[in-house]
Amino acid sequence: MDGLIGYRSLVAVAGRVVASSSAGPKQVLADASDRLAGLAMALRELSDPR
Repeated sequence: MDGLIGYRSLVAVAGRVVASSSAGPKQVLADASDRLAGLAMALRELSDPR
Protein backbone atom coordinates (compact mmCIF):
# COMPACT_ATOMS: atom_id res chain seq x y z
CA MET A 1 0.00 0.00 0.00
CA ASP A 2 2.89 2.39 0.75
CA GLY A 3 4.19 1.87 -2.79
CA LEU A 4 0.87 2.87 -4.26
CA ILE A 5 0.75 5.99 -2.12
CA GLY A 6 4.30 6.86 -3.19
CA TYR A 7 3.45 6.30 -6.84
CA ARG A 8 0.37 8.48 -6.53
CA SER A 9 2.39 11.26 -4.89
CA LEU A 10 5.03 11.17 -7.63
CA VAL A 11 2.40 11.35 -10.34
CA ALA A 12 0.77 14.32 -8.59
CA VAL A 13 4.09 16.15 -8.28
CA ALA A 14 4.92 15.47 -11.93
CA GLY A 15 1.56 16.88 -12.95
CA ARG A 16 2.10 20.06 -10.97
CA VAL A 17 5.55 20.51 -12.48
CA VAL A 18 4.26 20.07 -16.01
CA ALA A 19 1.45 22.53 -15.31
CA SER A 20 3.89 25.19 -14.14
CA SER A 21 6.17 24.60 -17.19
CA SER A 22 9.03 26.99 -16.53
CA ALA A 23 12.74 26.23 -17.10
CA GLY A 24 13.57 25.22 -13.49
CA PRO A 25 10.83 22.64 -12.97
CA LYS A 26 12.06 20.56 -15.89
CA GLN A 27 14.84 19.22 -13.66
CA VAL A 28 12.26 18.54 -10.95
CA LEU A 29 10.18 16.64 -13.50
CA ALA A 30 13.23 14.64 -14.59
CA ASP A 31 13.97 13.79 -10.94
CA ALA A 32 10.35 12.78 -10.34
CA SER A 33 10.45 10.61 -13.47
CA ASP A 34 13.58 8.87 -12.23
CA ARG A 35 11.98 8.22 -8.86
CA LEU A 36 8.83 6.95 -10.52
CA ALA A 37 10.85 4.56 -12.67
CA GLY A 38 12.70 3.32 -9.58
CA LEU A 39 9.45 2.82 -7.71
CA ALA A 40 7.95 0.92 -10.65
CA MET A 41 11.01 -1.34 -10.75
CA ALA A 42 10.76 -2.00 -7.02
CA LEU A 43 7.06 -2.81 -7.29
CA ARG A 44 7.76 -5.26 -10.13
CA GLU A 45 10.43 -6.96 -8.04
CA LEU A 46 8.14 -7.20 -5.04
CA SER A 47 5.33 -8.70 -7.10
CA ASP A 48 7.59 -11.28 -8.81
CA PRO A 49 6.62 -14.68 -7.31
CA ARG A 50 10.00 -16.41 -7.21
